[in-house]
Amino acid sequence: MAGRAALSMDDGEVAAFLEEGRRAQVATIDADGTPHLVPLSYV
Repeated sequence: MAGRAALSMDDGEVAAFLEEGRRAQVATIDADGTPHLVPLSYV
């Protein structure tokens, strides 16, 4: 199995993934060197 088919999930797997409450932070640096972080989460 290759490509997109290897990454597919059934409805139960999608629900379980979203229920885990995964979180991430996206960070950038302003021109003056100040970091800017934004939390992201699946709801």
